[in-house]
Amino acid sequence: SRGHRPYKCLARENPVCTNMVGDLGNVFAADMCSSSFDSLASFLERLDDFEKKTGTKYVRYVSNRLPPSSKHTSLFAYQRMRYVCIHGGIKRGESLSSRTLKFDCPAYFEVRYQPEKGLLVKKHYMWHNHETDPLLARHYAINRKLNPEEKGFLKILLKHDRLSNQEVVDEFHTKFDKVLTSRDVARYKYLMKKNGDLSCAADRPTVMGESVHDDHSIPLPEKQETWRILTENVRLMLEDFNDEQFKGLLSQVEGFCRAVKAGKFGDLQKIQATRSKEF
Repeated sequence: SRGHRPYKCLARENPVCTNMVGDLGNVFAADMCSSSFDSLASFLERLDDFEKKTGTKYVRYVSNRLPPSSKHTSLFAYQRMRYVCIHGGIKRGESLSSRTLKFDCPAYFEVRYQPEKGLLVKKHYMWHNHETDPLLARHYAINRKLNPEEKGFLKILLKHDRLSNQEVVDEFHTKFDKVLTSRDVARYKYLMKKNGDLSCAADRPTVMGESVHDDHSIPLPEKQETWRILTENVRLMLEDFNDEQFKGLLSQVEGFCRAVKAGKFGDLQKIQATRSKEF
């Protein structure tokens, strides 16, 4: 695709490269080069099997799509693809606190489409400058991504507020054989709360207005989003507030809470109008 720079690696330019850990060339040739692929889906399925078998992960770095006029576009999609190891590329920062997967691994391969044969692996270089282990690869963030079924089970666990993040991890592993860390749980918990997925009230689609200001049904997620926006604004403003201003704002927030619980959005409009005048 346009905008990508050609992938270059000093290790590949000079085959006599130091710090090489292992050569997967023979395994790759047997699994990926022994036959052509009759669709993009079959190629990706075979690649997934190879990655799990060898403990590696490859990402598509450069690609050229087939022209829309081609009758095989829907089946193959790409005319040329270049995959590189997930550890390919140069680490930009040397800070001890930086987290990166990039340390210039030279491993790569190229796939091309041929009209009469389908997708063929035309080039490959399988020397890796890091350890390749299926157990280690399970910890890659891309391999820890949850599917819909796993997300659904995690959502059920997160609705139990008494469970710690580690307890959620332990319970998750009783059903699924996938790496899930406490950090992952914290991230999913934040995202689900942000989207209203962990609210018991979110299961009910609407609530009828209970004040003279309400003449229609208001979706509950809208109420949750309003609360999120207001509390974020409060957090940002508290940094510069003195005691008197803080007490005034606290009074407004308490009034907002009462209005939300009663479903009285008219009171909320008054609060916002007052707040806009004072601040």
